[in-house]
Amino acid sequence: MENGSFIIEPVSFIGIPQPTETGDTRSLTGITLQGADPKYGRFRQVALLTGIPLALMIGPICGYFAGNFIDQWLETDPWFMVLFVVIGGISGVREMLLLIKKAEKDG
Repeated sequence: MENGSFIIEPVSFIGIPQPTETGDTRSLTGITLQGADPKYGRFRQVALLTGIPLALMIGPICGYFAGNFIDQWLETDPWFMVLFVVIGGISGVREMLLLIKKAEKDG
């Protein structure tokens, strides 16, 4: 592509192929990301559904630590911790629903 009198070309570091067009689907490893192989559909579903417990735990745990930090900083003992744990729980449930929807779509 040209920009004035300069020609801009994609740079390849350490032999990593760089996408050259907007429709290029290669990743940095050269693996095509579109068109999943149907014989691995069940494995993909298991992998997605295995992430549900992790998604349900991470939100409230992060909320606990963030809320506890803010409570110590502002000296408002349990209020931010409770608020952030509830927000983390809601985000965990939302992520769980998105994972289930994605697993159903792929299956």
